[in-house]
Amino acid sequence: MKPSYLLVFVLLLLVAVSPRAHGQEPADAAMIYLQATTFDPLQTNGPLLAATAGAASPYYLVQFAGPVEAVWVQQITALGGRVLGYIPDNTHIVRLDADNVANVRSLPGVRWVGPYQPTYKLAPDLALNAAHAGETPLALMVVAFADVDAATITAALQSQGATVQESARYDWGLLFRVTAPATALATLIQQPAVAWVERYIEPQLANAEGRKLMGVEAVWQNYGYFGKGQIIAISDSGLSVQGNLTPDFDTRLIRAFAPSEMNLSSPQCMAKTTWTDLNGHGTHVAGSVLGNGTRSGGNAANHV
Repeated sequence: MKPSYLLVFVLLLLVAVSPRAHGQEPADAAMIYLQATTFDPLQTNGPLLAATAGAASPYYLVQFAGPVEAVWVQQITALGGRVLGYIPDNTHIVRLDADNVANVRSLPGVRWVGPYQPTYKLAPDLALNAAHAGETPLALMVVAFADVDAATITAALQSQGATVQESARYDWGLLFRVTAPATALATLIQQPAVAWVERYIEPQLANAEGRKLMGVEAVWQNYGYFGKGQIIAISDSGLSVQGNLTPDFDTRLIRAFAPSEMNLSSPQCMAKTTWTDLNGHGTHVAGSVLGNGTRSGGNAANHV
Protein backbone atom coordinates (compact mmCIF):
# COMPACT_ATOMS: atom_id res chain seq x y z
CA MET A 1 0.00 0.00 0.00
CA LYS A 2 2.98 2.32 0.27
CA PRO A 3 2.79 3.43 -3.38
CA SER A 4 -0.82 4.53 -2.84
CA TYR A 5 0.10 6.54 0.26
CA LEU A 6 2.98 8.08 -1.66
CA LEU A 7 0.66 9.11 -4.51
CA VAL A 8 -1.81 10.69 -2.10
CA PHE A 9 1.05 12.53 -0.38
CA VAL A 10 2.34 13.91 -3.67
CA LEU A 11 -1.11 15.11 -4.68
CA LEU A 12 -1.59 16.82 -1.33
CA LEU A 13 1.84 18.41 -1.64
CA LEU A 14 0.97 19.82 -5.07
CA VAL A 15 -2.22 21.30 -3.69
CA ALA A 16 -0.37 22.73 -0.71
CA VAL A 17 2.28 24.50 -2.77
CA SER A 18 -0.04 25.68 -5.52
CA PRO A 19 -0.63 29.45 -5.20
CA ARG A 20 -4.26 29.04 -6.27
CA ALA A 21 -4.88 26.69 -3.33
CA HIS A 22 -4.59 29.80 -1.16
CA GLY A 23 -6.47 32.08 -3.55
CA GLN A 24 -3.23 33.54 -4.87
CA GLU A 25 -1.52 33.68 -8.24
CA PRO A 26 2.09 34.29 -9.19
CA ALA A 27 2.54 38.07 -9.17
CA ASP A 28 3.72 38.32 -12.77
CA ALA A 29 1.16 35.84 -14.19
CA ALA A 30 -1.79 38.11 -13.41
CA MET A 31 -0.60 41.16 -15.34
CA ILE A 32 -1.70 42.37 -18.76
CA TYR A 33 1.15 44.11 -20.60
CA LEU A 34 -0.02 46.69 -23.13
CA GLN A 35 2.24 49.30 -24.68
CA ALA A 36 0.07 52.01 -23.15
CA THR A 37 -0.21 50.50 -19.66
CA THR A 38 0.38 47.46 -17.47
CA PHE A 39 -2.22 46.28 -14.99
CA ASP A 40 -3.80 43.38 -13.14
CA PRO A 41 -7.47 43.64 -14.13
CA LEU A 42 -8.66 42.10 -10.87
CA GLN A 43 -6.70 44.60 -8.78
CA THR A 44 -6.76 47.86 -10.75
CA ASN A 45 -9.72 50.22 -10.57
CA GLY A 46 -8.04 53.25 -12.09
CA PRO A 47 -9.20 55.46 -14.97
CA LEU A 48 -7.81 53.08 -17.59
CA LEU A 49 -10.48 50.57 -16.65
CA ALA A 50 -13.30 53.08 -16.45
CA ALA A 51 -15.86 53.18 -19.23
CA THR A 52 -15.01 55.68 -21.93
CA ALA A 53 -17.68 57.50 -23.88
CA GLY A 54 -17.85 56.73 -27.57
CA ALA A 55 -19.13 54.22 -30.07
CA ALA A 56 -19.89 50.80 -28.60
CA SER A 57 -16.96 48.49 -29.33
CA PRO A 58 -17.15 44.75 -29.95
CA TYR A 59 -13.47 44.28 -29.02
CA TYR A 60 -12.51 42.82 -25.65
CA LEU A 61 -9.46 41.65 -23.75
CA VAL A 62 -9.93 38.09 -22.53
CA GLN A 63 -7.37 36.98 -19.95
CA PHE A 64 -7.09 33.28 -19.22
CA ALA A 65 -6.24 31.59 -15.93
CA GLY A 66 -2.87 30.43 -17.22
CA PRO A 67 -0.91 29.75 -20.41
CA VAL A 68 -3.52 29.70 -23.14
CA GLU A 69 -4.75 26.23 -24.03
CA ALA A 70 -6.16 25.42 -27.47
CA VAL A 71 -9.42 24.16 -26.00
CA TRP A 72 -10.05 27.51 -24.30
CA VAL A 73 -9.69 29.35 -27.61
CA GLN A 74 -11.97 26.80 -29.26
CA GLN A 75 -14.61 27.43 -26.60
CA ILE A 76 -14.57 31.16 -27.31
CA THR A 77 -14.85 30.50 -31.04
CA ALA A 78 -17.79 28.17 -30.40
CA LEU A 79 -19.53 31.03 -28.59
CA GLY A 80 -19.17 33.24 -31.67
CA GLY A 81 -15.98 35.06 -30.67
CA ARG A 82 -13.21 35.86 -33.12
CA VAL A 83 -9.72 35.71 -31.62
CA LEU A 84 -7.58 38.43 -33.20
CA GLY A 85 -4.26 38.46 -31.41
CA TYR A 86 -2.23 37.69 -28.30
CA ILE A 87 -1.37 40.11 -25.51
CA PRO A 88 0.99 39.07 -22.70
CA ASP A 89 0.27 37.60 -20.25
CA ASN A 90 -2.25 34.88 -21.18
CA THR A 91 -4.56 37.35 -22.93
CA HIS A 92 -6.19 37.61 -26.33
CA ILE A 93 -8.00 40.42 -28.10
CA VAL A 94 -11.37 38.98 -29.07
CA ARG A 95 -14.28 40.31 -31.08
CA LEU A 96 -17.50 39.45 -29.28
CA ASP A 97 -21.17 40.24 -29.59
CA ALA A 98 -22.39 41.93 -26.41
CA ASP A 99 -24.82 39.05 -25.81
CA ASN A 100 -21.92 36.58 -25.59
CA VAL A 101 -19.68 38.46 -23.15
CA ALA A 102 -21.30 36.93 -20.07
CA ASN A 103 -21.00 33.44 -21.57
CA VAL A 104 -17.28 33.93 -22.20
CA ARG A 105 -16.79 35.25 -18.65
CA SER A 106 -18.36 32.07 -17.30
CA LEU A 107 -15.90 29.73 -19.06
CA PRO A 108 -13.76 27.86 -16.53
CA GLY A 109 -10.46 28.86 -18.20
CA VAL A 110 -11.25 32.59 -18.30
CA ARG A 111 -9.89 34.85 -15.57
CA TRP A 112 -11.21 38.21 -16.76
CA VAL A 113 -13.03 39.88 -19.67
CA GLY A 114 -13.01 43.62 -20.22
CA PRO A 115 -13.47 46.11 -23.06
CA TYR A 116 -10.50 47.11 -25.20
CA GLN A 117 -10.49 50.73 -24.05
CA PRO A 118 -9.63 53.71 -26.27
CA THR A 119 -6.92 54.66 -23.76
CA TYR A 120 -5.13 51.38 -24.54
CA LYS A 121 -4.69 52.43 -28.18
CA LEU A 122 -2.48 55.51 -27.94
CA ALA A 123 1.31 55.42 -27.71
CA PRO A 124 2.44 56.98 -24.41
CA ASP A 125 4.45 59.80 -26.02
CA LEU A 126 1.41 60.86 -28.02
CA ALA A 127 -0.82 60.66 -24.95
CA LEU A 128 1.56 62.96 -23.05
CA ASN A 129 2.02 65.57 -25.77
CA ALA A 130 -1.25 65.54 -27.73
CA ALA A 131 -2.97 68.05 -25.45
CA HIS A 132 -0.33 70.68 -26.25
CA ALA A 133 0.06 70.00 -29.96
CA GLY A 134 -3.08 71.78 -31.17
CA GLU A 135 -3.55 71.61 -34.94
CA THR A 136 0.06 70.60 -35.56
CA PRO A 137 0.05 67.89 -38.25
CA LEU A 138 1.44 64.59 -37.03
CA ALA A 139 2.89 61.73 -39.05
CA LEU A 140 1.21 58.63 -37.65
CA MET A 141 0.97 54.88 -38.03
CA VAL A 142 -2.55 53.62 -37.41
CA VAL A 143 -3.25 49.92 -36.93
CA ALA A 144 -6.76 48.55 -37.44
CA PHE A 145 -8.06 45.11 -36.57
CA ALA A 146 -7.85 42.43 -39.26
CA ASP A 147 -11.61 41.85 -39.44
CA VAL A 148 -12.52 45.30 -40.81
CA ASP A 149 -12.76 46.70 -44.31
CA ALA A 150 -9.97 49.02 -45.44
CA ALA A 151 -12.42 51.44 -47.07
CA THR A 152 -14.30 51.87 -43.78
CA ILE A 153 -11.13 52.79 -41.89
CA THR A 154 -9.94 55.06 -44.69
CA ALA A 155 -13.24 56.97 -44.58
CA ALA A 156 -13.03 57.26 -40.79
CA LEU A 157 -9.49 58.62 -40.99
CA GLN A 158 -10.38 61.12 -43.69
CA SER A 159 -13.40 62.31 -41.72
CA GLN A 160 -10.97 63.45 -39.01
CA GLY A 161 -8.84 65.43 -41.42
CA ALA A 162 -6.25 62.72 -41.93
CA THR A 163 -4.47 62.19 -45.24
CA VAL A 164 -3.67 58.56 -45.96
CA GLN A 165 -0.15 58.30 -47.39
CA GLU A 166 -0.14 54.53 -47.83
CA SER A 167 -1.80 51.41 -46.45
CA ALA A 168 -1.29 47.67 -46.39
CA ARG A 169 -3.13 44.59 -45.15
CA TYR A 170 -1.40 41.88 -43.15
CA ASP A 171 -2.62 38.74 -41.39
CA TRP A 172 -2.55 40.62 -38.08
CA GLY A 173 -4.39 43.74 -39.28
CA LEU A 174 -4.46 46.83 -41.47
CA LEU A 175 -1.63 49.36 -41.35
CA PHE A 176 -2.07 53.00 -42.40
CA ARG A 177 0.55 55.73 -42.65
CA VAL A 178 -1.26 59.03 -42.30
CA THR A 179 -0.82 62.70 -41.61
CA ALA A 180 -3.42 64.04 -39.20
CA PRO A 181 -3.90 67.03 -36.89
CA ALA A 182 -3.09 66.33 -33.26
CA THR A 183 -6.64 67.28 -32.33
CA ALA A 184 -7.87 64.20 -34.22
CA LEU A 185 -6.15 61.74 -31.88
CA ALA A 186 -8.91 61.68 -29.28
CA THR A 187 -11.50 60.86 -31.92
CA LEU A 188 -9.33 58.35 -33.77
CA ILE A 189 -8.91 56.14 -30.73
CA GLN A 190 -12.67 56.17 -30.20
CA GLN A 191 -13.09 54.32 -33.49
CA PRO A 192 -13.80 50.72 -32.40
CA ALA A 193 -11.83 49.16 -35.28
CA VAL A 194 -8.68 51.19 -34.54
CA ALA A 195 -6.28 49.02 -32.50
CA TRP A 196 -3.22 51.27 -32.09
CA VAL A 197 -1.87 54.74 -32.97
CA GLU A 198 1.79 55.77 -32.79
CA ARG A 199 4.15 58.25 -34.43
CA TYR A 200 5.51 57.38 -37.84
CA ILE A 201 9.31 57.26 -37.77
CA GLU A 202 11.05 57.47 -41.12
CA PRO A 203 13.09 54.28 -41.66
CA GLN A 204 16.81 54.85 -41.79
CA LEU A 205 19.34 52.76 -43.69
CA ALA A 206 21.65 51.09 -41.20
CA ASN A 207 23.50 48.38 -43.12
CA ALA A 208 26.83 50.13 -42.49
CA GLU A 209 26.19 49.83 -38.74
CA GLY A 210 24.91 46.28 -39.05
CA ARG A 211 28.11 45.05 -40.66
CA LYS A 212 30.08 46.38 -37.69
CA LEU A 213 27.85 44.59 -35.20
CA MET A 214 28.18 41.33 -37.14
CA GLY A 215 31.95 41.61 -37.35
CA VAL A 216 32.04 41.88 -41.14
CA GLU A 217 34.58 44.68 -41.17
CA ALA A 218 36.89 42.64 -38.92
CA VAL A 219 36.77 39.80 -41.47
CA TRP A 220 37.63 42.24 -44.24
CA GLN A 221 40.56 43.71 -42.36
CA ASN A 222 41.97 40.54 -40.80
CA TYR A 223 41.45 38.05 -43.60
CA GLY A 224 40.86 40.05 -46.77
CA TYR A 225 37.62 38.22 -47.56
CA PHE A 226 35.29 40.36 -49.67
CA GLY A 227 33.23 37.68 -51.40
CA LYS A 228 34.88 38.08 -54.78
CA GLY A 229 33.96 35.29 -57.20
CA GLN A 230 31.36 33.76 -54.89
CA ILE A 231 27.90 32.73 -56.15
CA ILE A 232 25.07 33.22 -53.67
CA ALA A 233 21.54 31.80 -53.83
CA ILE A 234 18.75 33.75 -52.06
CA SER A 235 15.20 32.46 -51.67
CA ASP A 236 12.98 35.32 -50.58
CA SER A 237 10.14 37.57 -51.75
CA GLY A 238 11.73 38.59 -55.05
CA LEU A 239 14.14 41.19 -56.34
CA SER A 240 13.63 44.86 -57.16
CA VAL A 241 11.56 45.14 -60.37
CA GLN A 242 11.94 42.64 -63.19
CA GLY A 243 12.95 44.49 -66.34
CA ASN A 244 14.02 47.59 -64.40
CA LEU A 245 16.56 46.30 -61.90
CA THR A 246 18.13 48.82 -59.52
CA PRO A 247 21.75 49.75 -60.41
CA ASP A 248 22.89 48.23 -57.10
CA PHE A 249 22.70 44.83 -58.82
CA ASP A 250 24.33 45.77 -62.14
CA THR A 251 26.39 42.85 -63.51
CA ARG A 252 25.72 40.87 -60.30
CA LEU A 253 22.55 38.95 -61.14
CA ILE A 254 23.18 35.63 -62.88
CA ARG A 255 19.65 34.21 -62.84
CA ALA A 256 16.33 34.86 -61.14
CA PHE A 257 13.33 32.54 -60.89
CA ALA A 258 9.65 33.37 -60.58
CA PRO A 259 7.63 31.48 -57.92
CA SER A 260 5.79 29.71 -60.75
CA GLU A 261 9.12 28.11 -61.72
CA MET A 262 10.01 27.06 -58.19
CA ASN A 263 6.87 25.54 -56.64
CA LEU A 264 4.57 23.79 -59.07
CA SER A 265 2.32 22.43 -56.30
CA SER A 266 1.26 25.80 -54.88
CA PRO A 267 -1.58 27.70 -56.59
CA GLN A 268 -0.28 30.97 -55.13
CA CYS A 269 3.20 30.37 -56.51
CA MET A 270 1.87 29.28 -59.89
CA ALA A 271 -0.09 32.54 -60.09
CA LYS A 272 3.06 34.68 -59.77
CA THR A 273 4.99 34.44 -63.02
CA THR A 274 7.57 37.20 -62.40
CA TRP A 275 10.28 37.61 -59.78
CA THR A 276 9.42 41.26 -59.10
CA ASP A 277 9.56 41.90 -55.33
CA LEU A 278 6.12 42.93 -54.04
CA ASN A 279 7.19 42.86 -50.41
CA GLY A 280 10.64 44.48 -50.30
CA HIS A 281 12.28 41.98 -47.98
CA GLY A 282 13.96 40.01 -50.75
CA THR A 283 15.47 43.13 -52.27
CA HIS A 284 16.69 44.22 -48.84
CA VAL A 285 18.37 40.87 -48.17
CA ALA A 286 19.90 40.66 -51.65
CA GLY A 287 21.21 44.22 -51.35
CA SER A 288 22.82 43.43 -48.01
CA VAL A 289 24.52 40.32 -49.36
CA LEU A 290 25.60 41.30 -52.87
CA GLY A 291 24.61 44.90 -53.66
CA ASN A 292 27.36 47.16 -54.97
CA GLY A 293 26.18 50.22 -53.02
CA THR A 294 25.89 52.48 -56.07
CA ARG A 295 22.70 54.23 -54.97
CA SER A 296 24.04 54.93 -51.47
CA GLY A 297 27.39 56.34 -52.55
CA GLY A 298 29.33 53.11 -52.16
CA ASN A 299 32.41 52.13 -54.09
CA ALA A 300 32.57 48.36 -54.51
CA ALA A 301 36.05 48.45 -56.01
CA ASN A 302 37.43 49.95 -52.81
CA HIS A 303 35.11 47.91 -50.55
CA VAL A 304 33.33 50.96 -49.14
